[in-house]
Amino acid sequence: DASFAESTEVSLADCGVDPHELARTLLEGFDYSISYVDAYEDEDTGYVSANVNCRLWYQAIASTASKVESLEEDPTPAEVGALLMESAEETPIERDQYVSVDIVRVDGTWMIDEESWAEELKWLFWL
Repeated sequence: DASFAESTEVSLADCGVDPHELARTLLEGFDYSISYVDAYEDEDTGYVSANVNCRLWYQAIASTASKVESLEEDPTPAEVGALLMESAEETPIERDQYVSVDIVRVDGTWMIDEESWAEELKWLFWL
């Protein structure tokens, strides 16, 4: 909702869009496969690489913007919301989006580095 409001100056709620329904729509067809894991035992660091198949948020936003621009009159927030949901449903699933997340060993347990994870989520989903 924050990235949408930042670019449109209205919230998803203003447009009549349930953010959970939008997320479900964008995550339809989501899949991933781990492609590589490398842990540097001496340094307690490493990374996990994966190929992700998913709909990309920015494509749904770009499609919505294009549809809004093609209208003859300024749309109401509800019309923008309907166009956003339509665009989300039409956004193709992009195959093999590469992500790489750092891992660290803490007290003998390998864990995902939260900052690295947040960066990948932002890249994939604009969170």
